[in-house]
Amino acid sequence: MMLEIVDGYSRDFKVKFGGDKSKVMVINGDETDRDREWNIGEVKIGRTKEYKYLGCMWSEDGCTRAKGEKVVKSMQWWGRLSSVAKYRANKCECVRGIWKYVAVPNIMFGINVMAWNGGDLEKLEVLQNRVGRLALDLDSLERRNCCDVFPQRDGDSISTKSECELEMSGSIDDLKVNFTINDGDGQMDLTHEQQCKIEKITAVLKKPILDVSVLQQFAEEDDGFVTDELRREVWPCLILMQESKPPLLLTLQQAQLHPSFSQVVMDVERTLKRFPPNISPERRRTLMDELIRVIMTVLQRNPLFHYYQGYHDVGITFLLVCGEQTAVQLLEELSLTHLREFLQPTMERTQRWLTYIYPMIAAESPALYAHMDQSGVGTMFCLPWLITWYAHSLSQYRHVVRLYDFLLASPPLMPMYVAGVILLQRKQQLLDVPCDMPMLHQALSSIPDSIPLDKIFREARLLYKRRPPSSLSEEVDRYLLRQKEREEAERAERDRRVAARKSGAAGARPWWLPYSVMRPGRIWVRAAGAVAVVAVVLGLASFYFRPENKLLLPVQWSTERPISAPQ
Repeated sequence: MMLEIVDGYSRDFKVKFGGDKSKVMVINGDETDRDREWNIGEVKIGRTKEYKYLGCMWSEDGCTRAKGEKVVKSMQWWGRLSSVAKYRANKCECVRGIWKYVAVPNIMFGINVMAWNGGDLEKLEVLQNRVGRLALDLDSLERRNCCDVFPQRDGDSISTKSECELEMSGSIDDLKVNFTINDGDGQMDLTHEQQCKIEKITAVLKKPILDVSVLQQFAEEDDGFVTDELRREVWPCLILMQESKPPLLLTLQQAQLHPSFSQVVMDVERTLKRFPPNISPERRRTLMDELIRVIMTVLQRNPLFHYYQGYHDVGITFLLVCGEQTAVQLLEELSLTHLREFLQPTMERTQRWLTYIYPMIAAESPALYAHMDQSGVGTMFCLPWLITWYAHSLSQYRHVVRLYDFLLASPPLMPMYVAGVILLQRKQQLLDVPCDMPMLHQALSSIPDSIPLDKIFREARLLYKRRPPSSLSEEVDRYLLRQKEREEAERAERDRRVAARKSGAAGARPWWLPYSVMRPGRIWVRAAGAVAVVAVVLGLASFYFRPENKLLLPVQWSTERPISAPQ
């Protein structure tokens, strides 16, 4: 019936429909409509199962998919707001502004053409209430009220009710269960507490509306996400990776056309220590080929990326945990956010990030700052920490993946705050090192294997809240300016010395002449010095060749010699 009406309008307005561009979609159809032929007049048209209208995807079952996408997009904005507000002092204004002027228009676009039922609207209402609670900081207020009743555990800044009840019921940390965790070197049994945490994280992942802020909180707690199996599911959610079809990986033959291919191959072949020690040479060779394909696929899809040494350490971590297909998506998404500054043509932005370590140390420990600044050690010692997320500096696999749990759930500058806490914990050890650049650089570059990661993460989170990047930005600018002035002075002194060496023999200073005599504007001093030297030489010669000296024959002066008077 509807197609007949369309056909009537086409005849009235002399509009022709083509079968290649025109399609029909049957909503709420039955089995008899599956094999039916559809025509507009004499033109046969095909059938489609979905189409896009006003930014919303419609299908044969209505707008169920479009509504699901809107709900998912709402949760993604909720996760972004939670991450932003967590480390902001003015979280109320920040959340209200982003939600009102950015998130709501993005979510509501095209929403008026959909048919919403009560259940769908209730989901959006729940999300709206969560945003309101976040803006008013009600969750933190309730936790504080809860902790007034239930005691806190040592070292934890916040304890939930379930944690307090678990502690009051008795210690069960040593109770073993039939779960295992892969630490890269073998299998380890899980404790009951770790098993409970896995169950809680799994329950969060199964919810129809994913709460990213809860996953971020789990990442900051002890043991992170515990197992690699759970990390495969959680890591893509932490960086809000879109559920899209994985990109097609390049073959090794295709990857060879990229200008960075040879450098990537050399770096990958030098990463033998990052692979599990128990795998066969064939499996290691396969993993190396997969890593090359993962990196080259990301670089090929993003021509503005400039590969840097250390990028492969990030890629191999994702590859070992998540596999080849997911590793490509994770690496690309992270390169567009957290690693973006390191993929620039120059290291100017990377150097600025590294400089945050000095204002941070100066505010927390002036003695350590003065010791490091006086030695001239610079910031290169923590360069691999930042650009590889510590994957290049840590020797144990379990420490690397635990760090990635925390950093994936944190702001981009969090690696520098972790570096600051590591240095502050080793303050006395570093102060005992002589104020010598090579010795201090060697002491700073090494990270001990017994590093207490969970404690470092808690202190780094508190340090970030206490001294956010915005409060250190001006100090960073001043430090960079002082460094530039110092480098210019050293360059000028070096150029002056080179010019003095190239001035030639005429302007060269004799070994016996003081340097002050050779300074410009001292011509009279040079002349006086030359006269004095000549006088001394003549005096010595006259003394040496005086008449009493036997080297000269004595001259007999006769008194009888006639003297002729002048004419």
